[in-house]
Amino acid sequence: MTLPQTTPMNTEPVQAPAEAKSADQNMIPVDTERDVQDLQDAPMIADGSDVEVTGVATEGFLKDKFPTLASTLDSVIGLLTNTRPIERQLGDFNRLSAVLSNTDYMTLGPLLVDVPEGLNTDYLTYLNVVERLYRHAAQAQSEVLTPLQRHLAQLISSQHHRYVYNPVLDKKIRKFAAEREVIRIELNKCFTDSGKTKLHYDRAFRRNGDWKDIYNVAEIVQTQTLVSPTAVQKQVQEISELANQLVKQVNAGEVPGMDQQTYVATEFWMQAAAEEVSLISVGYYHANAACTCLANITKQLVKNYG
Repeated sequence: MTLPQTTPMNTEPVQAPAEAKSADQNMIPVDTERDVQDLQDAPMIADGSDVEVTGVATEGFLKDKFPTLASTLDSVIGLLTNTRPIERQLGDFNRLSAVLSNTDYMTLGPLLVDVPEGLNTDYLTYLNVVERLYRHAAQAQSEVLTPLQRHLAQLISSQHHRYVYNPVLDKKIRKFAAEREVIRIELNKCFTDSGKTKLHYDRAFRRNGDWKDIYNVAEIVQTQTLVSPTAVQKQVQEISELANQLVKQVNAGEVPGMDQQTYVATEFWMQAAAEEVSLISVGYYHANAACTCLANITKQLVKNYG
């Protein structure tokens, strides 16, 4: 994914490639809240119960499936390579506040203002979703990537671990994935395929009073580090290397079998890891795009009505 190269106070429309402005990239399609619940409640043995081996994934099955599983992260290994840090573009709110206090909302209503490409809702609704994405993505390493990395290392080094299914961790990761899908759905509702980079002021802002809340959320987005792209990329590369090492073991006949539920969980966790990395990339795009557009609008209002 190549993120748009925006600059502070840029007056050009902020446009996004389709893969950046949508959170759909590399994600399991989930269209309804019921589907999200189904994802979260996927079959597994209850928390705290003893290990239950309902079936064994045979050596032949693993040789057939593991190469594909190991390649799950290939599409996201370099996804954060060109990720730009979130730039602090919105300054002191007081100057804009003075303009808004002296300018009637109806006067500003017809004014065309910048929006991230395809935005079809007001800024406060949009930024609240971006903030939720931020809070979720900030936990991606501790909730998904690190447990997956540890799990693969154990699969490589411990025959016992291959037959031990961890229902507690599986449910935790599936719940985290369900939360991600809810955020993805909400983010997609904020956009259409119109390609528009302008909205009327009264469509982008429900009231002048929303600006204070918008600035507060934008301040969080501008000042709180989402994640370290370098650290995530390094960890994804290490996970991919562990997965490929496991493939070599399987092909060499060193893994005669695996608990079926453990294999299914491993497959799901790999896909979840790829989707979390994709969401991080999407989060960086939206943070930069939103703050750039809001800085442009602030400059426009101060210049024309200040």
